[in-house]
Amino acid sequence: MDNNIKLDLREELPDYASRRTVQVKEGEKGILLKFQILEFGKPKNITGHEVRFKATLPDGWEVVDFVDVADAESGFVTYTTPLELCSCPGVFWPYLEIRLLDNTFIDATRSFRMQCVNGTDVTVDANYVPELYKFVTEGQIVIATCNEATNKAVEATAEVSAAVDDAIAATTDANAAARNGNAATAQAQKATAQAQGAAENCIVSANSAIAIANAIASGRAGDEEVAAMRAQIDQLGHLLSESTASFVIVGTTLFAPKSKASVSGTRASLPTSTVAGTTIKTA
Repeated sequence: MDNNIKLDLREELPDYASRRTVQVKEGEKGILLKFQILEFGKPKNITGHEVRFKATLPDGWEVVDFVDVADAESGFVTYTTPLELCSCPGVFWPYLEIRLLDNTFIDATRSFRMQCVNGTDVTVDANYVPELYKFVTEGQIVIATCNEATNKAVEATAEVSAAVDDAIAATTDANAAARNGNAATAQAQKATAQAQGAAENCIVSANSAIAIANAIASGRAGDEEVAAMRAQIDQLGHLLSESTASFVIVGTTLFAPKSKASVSGTRASLPTSTVAGTTIKTA
């Protein structure tokens, strides 16, 4: 059996190697698969990267293994199949994933079709429909990208929390210094400046988290996580507004402290603000 397989990062290859099915027998192991990673039909230089073989078997079990790099500059890698890969009869769609040495996701190839058969000879499946694997691979890439985006969103939320803590602590320091009178004026001014800087960092981090949440939501992935994150951002906006006793804008939402706003039913009142035409000037 010819186990030389070409996989492209960007497009479906027209030759027979990308349109056939690689079949293995149930309980079989030690089959050497040889891959060449391409990009737009040309060899992909994978120097300084790790390559992983990934597949979800018909029973839902996920196989993730490192492959051996044979020629990094030409994109050649090899993979020896373990017993677990041939443990469940059925069709599945493996692909190769490229990551940096620090485990950062970079890219993924198009998938290819494998079939684990029960006690029959290894053959080429003529019923393979190559148009289908394009959508399978794109779905795998979207999932990987969404996972990366979710991780970044979690990091951004942590930055928002840290910025709020800094803002509250700096504001507390400013208030304490102000109570000490004229002798502590310089210290109060410094603490106030730190509070303002921390508040600005908080708003920037919150807007970054909102942008990431919107990007994830538009991909229809992680709805519960996105909703929870947005609720946390709303809570942080309220805390920041109260701690600084000022109006704060996060994304498209205006947060007002209780000292400068009140709510009755569906009506919000801003007694310290003025209206000129269609413009509200907060104070």
